[in-house]
Amino acid sequence: MTVPFSREVQLNNQLGITNAGGSGSRNLFRIDDPSCHCLPGQPWILTQSGNLYQHLERELLTPDLNTLAPHLWLVATQSSSHINALHEQVLKGCDVVITEDPELHLTWADNRVFVKPVPPYMLSNAFWTTHLVSSSSSSSIHDLRCEPPTTLVDAALGFMRTYYYLIRHESDLHIAKQSRLLPASLTDITLEQWHAFITGFGDIRDDQVSPR
Repeated sequence: MTVPFSREVQLNNQLGITNAGGSGSRNLFRIDDPSCHCLPGQPWILTQSGNLYQHLERELLTPDLNTLAPHLWLVATQSSSHINALHEQVLKGCDVVITEDPELHLTWADNRVFVKPVPPYMLSNAFWTTHLVSSSSSSSIHDLRCEPPTTLVDAALGFMRTYYYLIRHESDLHIAKQSRLLPASLTDITLEQWHAFITGFGDIRDDQVSPR
């Protein structure tokens, strides 16, 4: 697969890719602060750390909901097109509540809808290129002898695709900022910039993402 968005429209410019010596491997580095070796928004996770995948699994995988997926049609329509935009959630009387648990993302309880914020690094083309997109070329992932599991890639695509449906209007973008669903660095982002970034995720099919 290819990264759903280009470097030109990425919304996080903190990460770059460097070739490590003559080995052909590609590593991430911080453009904004070369002395910093952590992921944007995650100061305890190093870009070349062997536990980076474990972090991504905690952030993105939903094993319990995937197990229940064949039965979820009994309580909800299983289609991405049925994800309500943020302003529609508010119209239904729901309060948008932040959760960092991927299992709770877009679940409801009483008059609350739980939404997981977008991590800054998920807005970086360099991050997707080196840590989520498989290719024949070497990368830091291959150096760690750890290929991106299909389930993790599916989860990443599915998570970001939900935001294609959550933020469709100026009012949705305002709610996302106000609810801190987007990184603080995107305070001044316009709807046009958001659309240019997120539109590629709208082409992802249901069979390309996690079952949940």
